[in-house]
Amino acid sequence: LVTIYYTTDGSDPTNGTQYSSAFPVSDGMIIKAIAKKSGLSNSDIASLTIVLNPTINIDGGPFTYNGTQQQPAVTVKKGDDVINPTEYQVSYSNNIDVGISATVTISDAEGGEYYVAGSTTFTISPMSIGSGNDPVDGITIDVMENGESHSVTVKHNGNTLTQDTDYTWTGNTVGDDYEVTVTGMGNYTGSAKAQYIPVTPGYYVLHQNGKGYLKVSGAGVN
Repeated sequence: LVTIYYTTDGSDPTNGTQYSSAFPVSDGMIIKAIAKKSGLSNSDIASLTIVLNPTINIDGGPFTYNGTQQQPAVTVKKGDDVINPTEYQVSYSNNIDVGISATVTISDAEGGEYYVAGSTTFTISPMSIGSGNDPVDGITIDVMENGESHSVTVKHNGNTLTQDTDYTWTGNTVGDDYEVTVTGMGNYTGSAKAQYIPVTPGYYVLHQNGKGYLKVSGAGVN
């Protein structure tokens, strides 16, 4: 019959408490254990340091909304000592949208010299649509005429954004042109302008990100 003896203060466990059932642990506790069996040599001493409140440093940043999960690397410490990444697993939650604290959770990896558990948060800031005139790279604004009214389509890297969730827009006639201002909301901030410039009935120029496209009876010629 193998008997396990342990201590929780980091001392030699040879004459420690005989293990019989689970026991509570606390942050910073150093558990040492040894196995004994009559007629055999004692096992090597195993040591486990409990780290329930590690220092978790987020690498990189600041973080700006980009439509995908953001999973920054982390450095985990006990005091000044960096804990080897093999000692823990990293998971993320709420790490796409703006307005919710993105969370990094550290959980223990089996084996090793540490039992590690804890979490921290980081902030995702809104992405700027523009600074008042041209849209930023990745944002496109299309202005279309529908009879006597106009509509606007905004895309981020080809993905269509949702009006009144991702942006709002206002428009007014400037001379013969129709100018719109798109203002970011939710995951987006800033503003940018675009114009619809009519030429003659059946002929018009659609201005998108500073480029003009001539449309003739539905066919487009750059």
